[in-house]
Order: sequence, then C-alpha cells, then structure tokens
Amino acid sequence: MMEKYGVEEKQQTYELVLPKPGTPDDYQIIGSHLSLPEATELQNQHPEGIIRPE
Repeated sequence: MMEKYGVEEKQQTYELVLPKPGTPDDYQIIGSHLSLPEATELQNQHPEGIIRPE
C-alpha cells in the first residue's frame, strides 16, 4: 500500500511568548499559530519575546 505524502504533514507553527519576571516557567503568549516569518515580524515589535515551536 502506497502512502500519500503531505496528507498527514502539518505545517510547523510557532508562538511568541514573553517570559514573566520572577516566574521562569510562566509565559505570556503574544501570538500563536504563526509561521516563522510572522513570528519573526512580531518579535521585531517585542524584542524580549521568545519564538518557540508549538
């Protein structure tokens, strides 16, 4: 049985989060379900933001 490629493949999305001071495991999410260019653009507006894969 042949598998079709691309059917299960999901586009990698990213989120931009801001670390909350004093709580290293707590983040404020600025944007989610972003493409990498969108996340980079958003990070330009929030330089302290961290881009991470979802």
